[in-house]
Amino acid sequence: VYFGVKTTEMFHKTRLPVLLDTWGQPLVNKGRMVLYSNVTDRSIPTVDCGIPNTERGHCGKLYAIMRAAVEQMAPRKTQWLVVTDDDTLMSVPRLLTLLSCYDSSSPMALGEVYGYAANAGHGYGYLTGGGGFVLSLPAVERLVTASEHSVCGCPQHDSPDDMYLGMCMRALKIPVVHRPEFHQARPDEYSDGYLERQTPVSFHRHSFHNPYDAYNTYLGGAVEVKPVPVSADEYEDLPLAGGGVDDEGDMAEEAADEGDTGQEAGDAEDNVRVFNDEL
Repeated sequence: VYFGVKTTEMFHKTRLPVLLDTWGQPLVNKGRMVLYSNVTDRSIPTVDCGIPNTERGHCGKLYAIMRAAVEQMAPRKTQWLVVTDDDTLMSVPRLLTLLSCYDSSSPMALGEVYGYAANAGHGYGYLTGGGGFVLSLPAVERLVTASEHSVCGCPQHDSPDDMYLGMCMRALKIPVVHRPEFHQARPDEYSDGYLERQTPVSFHRHSFHNPYDAYNTYLGGAVEVKPVPVSADEYEDLPLAGGGVDDEGDMAEEAADEGDTGQEAGDAEDNVRVFNDEL
């Protein structure tokens, strides 16, 4: 398994220490995790992915990660790519147990699935990025190859990465499997009964709770609980009290982006049909 983490210089001193302290450092040490940022910092270490940081969607960064991952995964015969945010908490042992139930030799994707226009008859499901998602190597190769043929590449660097990827996977006929063990929000945003009926694989966000404690309590960790530095910028992404499991700000932005994404869908799917016929 190869892990690609989306980060930016703004969070190198706040989010990344938590990620490395809890579940990331052993993977970095083994060369199984790369922290993709907008700058290289060898002391962490992060890698400049060549895409400037964006305030909203991170489509450009996601596709840069997938292109880099193909170069790393294919020679090693690595089966899966896991993409997470820099404030994702994840249990690697539980993830590996889950992946052992699936065949990585064909294109497929797993994670928590949301829907765009699902009740309208023309929508699609997409994997939410906060809790992390998984792509088989054939899925990554198909997505990257399609983008190189000007099919399903990012319209802009700040296009909504999760939604656009979902549209592309639907058009490219890559199966997407919903797994409730991945979580877009913090543990305290779910009922105890809901979490007791599953073995969680991941949660999202470090704010308004102690992520070290959450990692130990809900993901089977055994790390030292530390105070967490949170930058002022973190609070721009926090949900409003009483809100749903997704950020109000993100949902408003996605609603605005959905118009653009919907307009792009028709042309993109026409291009994909041609691409599929050529394969």
